Amino acid sequence: MLRYIFLSVFALLLLTACGDGLTDQEGTQETVTDTSSKDLNKAFENQTGSLGYGETEPTPTTEPFPTLGHTPASTEDTGSTNSEVGPITTEIENNVDKLIETKSCPECDLSDANLTGADLTGANLGRAILFLTNLSDADLTNANLYGADLQAANLTEANLTGADLTGADLAEADLTGANLTDAILDDVIGADFTGALGVPAKYLKD
Repeated sequence: MLRYIFLSVFALLLLTACGDGLTDQEGTQETVTDTSSKDLNKAFENQTGSLGYGETEPTPTTEPFPTLGHTPASTEDTGSTNSEVGPITTEIENNVDKLIETKSCPECDLSDANLTGADLTGANLGRAILFLTNLSDADLTNANLYGADLQAANLTEANLTGADLTGADLAEADLTGANLTDAILDDVIGADFTGALGVPAKYLKD
């Protein structure tokens, strides 16, 4: 009887010892498996840049697009302004440059241009528009002003010796002190030669 009890206790102790061994083995196996899984995830992430198993993708942050600026349209300076003829345009400025350089600008628009004291000897200004143009003290010796529009032009002290003014419109032009010796004045329109020099008697008003 005692022998039977002894064997039973021994068998129970043996079973308990075996059970503890299996539990420790399973815990060790789970630890190894978990460590291996983490190592694999890390390696996969380093190689591909992708998320590992069980990881969540971070929520991207959105930033507003920058607002494009607006560049105002540039405005062109049209030059000085005359109350009667308006702004001096680029075309007139170009015509002035051309006249000074070449002394030839027939039929050009030179309205309200400043040609004070300009050397225009022998210049070709046939049918040019010289409305309100300042030609005071200008040298227009032998210049061609045939049919030119010289209305309200300033010709004070200008040298018009030998100039051809046939058919030119001189209405309201100021010819005070202008030298018209040997100038051709046939068919001029509206001229007032009061104060002008060298004007033939037939062109002078009574």
